[in-house]
Amino acid sequence: MSFLSCSPPSPDQLWSLTSYLLDSEHPVRAVRLPLPQVPLPIDSPLVIAALEARSKNLPSLHIKPAVTDNSQAWHIARDAHCYTELDYYYEQLVAVRPDLIRVSKLDCADVSVGLEKPDGYDATVLPSSSEVCPATSSGIMAWVTDKADTSMRRLLMDLHDPATATCSNVERQASTICLSSGADKAACHCTEPRPGIYMLDVAVKIHGEISHHRVRHSAASTLLGALTTWLESKAPRRE
Repeated sequence: MSFLSCSPPSPDQLWSLTSYLLDSEHPVRAVRLPLPQVPLPIDSPLVIAALEARSKNLPSLHIKPAVTDNSQAWHIARDAHCYTELDYYYEQLVAVRPDLIRVSKLDCADVSVGLEKPDGYDATVLPSSSEVCPATSSGIMAWVTDKADTSMRRLLMDLHDPATATCSNVERQASTICLSSGADKAACHCTEPRPGIYMLDVAVKIHGEISHHRVRHSAASTLLGALTTWLESKAPRRE
């Protein structure tokens, strides 16, 4: 029995491997890849058999000592130079701190945005998801297999984290609702701050502007319904 780990693959790599997963003579029976790269809905012959527990390693702001200012948002001095490859994350940052100046090279930056802290950076700040929402399903690895491969699905269930699955399902549904409601971009992040209570943070770009919204409820369906109502007040639904 063999697995093929794709971390990270190109966006179309899973679907180029579909024939492997559906070929009974091929040794590859499951693919591991970041959940954001799995389309919603997933192609019908395939199924997400397991979701690993979400990594806590989300994008953070890494700050050089020279621009640390505790009086400013995220402890960053005004007009600091910021480097990141995460375009939408940066758009959310400047919605709060329009004075931040984006630079194209890390060696020109005072603030680095990403998972790893570069050498020479001191403080690390993780913004609240209500201020800067992580990408939908970020930090979650998925195992995809043939829906008919029941023995493999049973094996993969040992890797499955139900709490992560519950939150990621809300995020993926919320993202679909946002994009179908007129948003150009959407980031959704769901947590369970206490048992039975779900909190969804959403950042959408509509008409060129970033808007944030937080919904809290015990039922996912009611939570998503409240999100839909808010979106309808922001933009007309796309036909």
